[in-house]
Amino acid sequence: MTPPSDAPRDARVRFLPSGRETHVASGTFLTTAAVRAGVEIVHDCDGQGLCSTCQVHVEEGAESLSRPDPREHAQLGDRVERGWRLCCLTIVEGDCAVRVPVGSFAYPPEQQR
Repeated sequence: MTPPSDAPRDARVRFLPSGRETHVASGTFLTTAAVRAGVEIVHDCDGQGLCSTCQVHVEEGAESLSRPDPREHAQLGDRVERGWRLCCLTIVEGDCAVRVPVGSFAYPPEQQR
């Protein structure tokens, strides 16, 4: 049976360098995808786009993510054009892979579940 055309599309999100991945419905925030994948990313402002602690670099599928929010431009400047995004403001719309900088992990990758 084919799902209705207005049903949320399933998207695969892969987190590097760990290689952990998860499948989420289109429209899910990248922070939620990270939690589902067991990748604990620091987000000190609790998803308000004010601290930039949850920044990641998009390695694949930039076109599968929401357009950058003005708060991302304010926090990251021209780094947005080079593929940097804030997890708390980025919505997954399709398959993608993002690299989490070592300083953005709440715990070192080897200690994550």
